[in-house]
Amino acid sequence: EKYDCLTDRGAWSDDQSAWCCEHKSLGCSRSRPPLGPQPVLSCPQINCFAQGAQAVELEGSVGEGDGAAIVGVSLTECRAACHRTSGCDGISYKEGTSDQGSPGASKCYGKKNFNMSHCE
Repeated sequence: EKYDCLTDRGAWSDDQSAWCCEHKSLGCSRSRPPLGPQPVLSCPQINCFAQGAQAVELEGSVGEGDGAAIVGVSLTECRAACHRTSGCDGISYKEGTSDQGSPGASKCYGKKNFNMSHCE
């Protein structure tokens, strides 16, 4: 499992809290308001880079500009990162594949100001 949800909750990161709540129903805050609408999710067939949307650097991103991404997170974690980031309107999420076509690390990109007419 990605996280041990039976450890001391006071030491959990935000990602661990979100994962344990989502997958084990542990550590969920009862006072936390609902997340609201889910951010826009780019379909794998749609590319909203460059003029399609502006980049938003999410916490934990590596790289910069359109290339800034969180690597190796789930779709749920990607959405949660966007919700925690001021100015993030949505995400582009890509399941990872290596150059040989085998599974690789996923990539999560924060986005704002979507202009779907410029997405490919």
